Amino acid sequence: MILIATISYGEADDVDWHIGVNKDRNVISYTSPYSPSAISHGYIITIYTLDAISASLPTANSLDVDYEALSSAIASLGTISTASLAFNDVTD
Repeated sequence: MILIATISYGEADDVDWHIGVNKDRNVISYTSPYSPSAISHGYIITIYTLDAISASLPTANSLDVDYEALSSAIASLGTISTASLAFNDVTD
């Protein structure tokens, strides 16, 4: 079975899900990658479809969910599929 989900522009806050801390570790939100210097940087964003909800993650938004906690939770579950997007932030 193939499930397709879409999130239209401006509707990300209209669904019942939880997110973790932003890259600056100071607020619950998503922030896009940001190159801190005037050189090019490569990024890969991966979306995982998991077979269950991790019991190790909080059931509400939390500043405690960092990369390590998320990676550990993903590793403890079965992965149904993944999709990755690779891109470069090119600075002149």
